[in-house]
Amino acid sequence: MIWAEKYRPKSLREIVGQRKAIEQAKSWIESWISGNPSKPAALFHGPPGCGKTATAYALARDYGLEYFELNASDKRNYSTLKSLALPSSISSSLFGERRRLIVLDEADNLNPREDSQATRGITLLLRSTRNPVVLTANKYWEVPREIRNHCLLIQFNKLKERDILSVLKRISSSEGLEVSEEVLMEIARRSLGDLRAAINDLQAVGSTGLDGLGYRDREENIFQALARIIKSNSMQSAKASTSGLDMTPDELLTWIEENSPRVMTDLRSIAEAYYYISRADQFLSRVTRRQYYGFWSYALELMTGGVALSKKEIKFSKFQSPRYVKEMASTAKFRRIRDSIASKISEKCHVSRRIALSEYLPYLSLMIKHGKSLSEFFDFTEEEVEYLRKWG
Repeated sequence: MIWAEKYRPKSLREIVGQRKAIEQAKSWIESWISGNPSKPAALFHGPPGCGKTATAYALARDYGLEYFELNASDKRNYSTLKSLALPSSISSSLFGERRRLIVLDEADNLNPREDSQATRGITLLLRSTRNPVVLTANKYWEVPREIRNHCLLIQFNKLKERDILSVLKRISSSEGLEVSEEVLMEIARRSLGDLRAAINDLQAVGSTGLDGLGYRDREENIFQALARIIKSNSMQSAKASTSGLDMTPDELLTWIEENSPRVMTDLRSIAEAYYYISRADQFLSRVTRRQYYGFWSYALELMTGGVALSKKEIKFSKFQSPRYVKEMASTAKFRRIRDSIASKISEKCHVSRRIALSEYLPYLSLMIKHGKSLSEFFDFTEEEVEYLRKWG
């Protein structure tokens, strides 16, 4: 049996790393149960493998709802939604008065133009439903606006390595799999925040070992997308080059900004490209200030189509990761040690991690430098003690 399914969370208590999203989801479903829903639907959005669908499933179990799932990207026609989803939304369960939780997965794969009937069907569902509806999407800004307007947006964050590690440890123990913490940490690191992928990799390790694992292709995908953007001769094709990327517009902008001058041959083209990059950045800042995500579409057109049409000629040059990505990667080990120290201080001293770092860590570092032994009390590792000795 596939472990990702075997260990799928059965309760909201088993969902890791998404406390805020879980609280929002519970508040929303309880408003339904009380008969006064804040919105007919909730849109769970976030990167792959962060727990969106698992949360919907656990939500149904915890609140005694009948689970009804329809993959929006597979059933893209009005008649299917009308014959399957709509009767579920306006009727009670076959087994009594128990409510249903209707789940529409991959809602961001609906194209407002190509899938207009499906969009119309989902919109009608949300207007008439008597049962709560959950939509899931990796990129919520790609969900048609007429659907989004009926949804409470609930953000699921990319999972941290320590959250993934805790799940991998639990599964390893349950399966009787003898895997060192170093190997589990490597699996968590390679997963890039995708818990489902990490669990699949753990299952593979049982038979192939760590050497059988490959790295996720996120950077490979962005390199391919950059090549297509630069070579595009129209706004439409340049923007379409980003459709398969697991990356927010803010992240994509840093890659385009870093690599545009590497492939353009003249200063006039570079200057024009940076004009469009700066305009895209303005729209992204407006998204933050005004909380209006329609500006993301404008930003994408400027940073892709605008930059593509700026070029006169291009030269061969190897694309590179943005400088800040390299800096973060080079300091990843030290940040991991620092975060581990903060967690231990927080637990022992009953303070927040922020307070632990800003107020406690400097004093602990000074005490350790003067020979005070605190390792046993805080359970610091040798690596963490060495970090504290060198801190500051």
